[in-house]
Amino acid sequence: MPQSLSSILVHLIFSTKNREPFLTPAIESELHPYIAKILRELKSPCLTLNGTSDHVHVLFALSRVITIAELVEEVKTNSSKWIKTKGREFKNFHWQRGYGAFSIGQSNVISLKRYIQRQKQHHRRVTFQDEYRKFLNAYEGLLAATGRQGIFLFRWNGRRRSFRRRNCHLVANGFRLHNLNFAATRWR
Repeated sequence: MPQSLSSILVHLIFSTKNREPFLTPAIESELHPYIAKILRELKSPCLTLNGTSDHVHVLFALSRVITIAELVEEVKTNSSKWIKTKGREFKNFHWQRGYGAFSIGQSNVISLKRYIQRQKQHHRRVTFQDEYRKFLNAYEGLLAATGRQGIFLFRWNGRRRSFRRRNCHLVANGFRLHNLNFAATRWR
């Protein structure tokens, strides 16, 4: 076959460092088109994009010539530099190191677009951490627990009746994962 084709739709989620509420409505109105422009330049067109004051959801078609990790690095680096030019209040802005990238089927595009567009209403009822745990459980069958240092991922190991740490590149790239004792009364 003389040509290469791909159709990979990705739902990308990433947050501000420590989930600080930097993304005001004023900055969002410029940030979202800027992120869409970065994606377009990376030959990965944005289908929809929205978020709240502390995180962003993006649905895009992944180009066949770039990895998700490279794309996320470009989007976060360029948008972070851009935000810092928008005023003194953004001088300490950073994106959190981790991200979630989930593949979706064409049949789910309409409902996912609707979900992304309703982020502000959705997060009046559901926290970002609860939402992210839901994605991890739905997409990877992982148990996600929130501790003082972030979100931790585990896969059930039935033989030992304990939780075992699982490092997933696409799901939890950059998140700090720790061995936790399931029998403990609190997450360390």
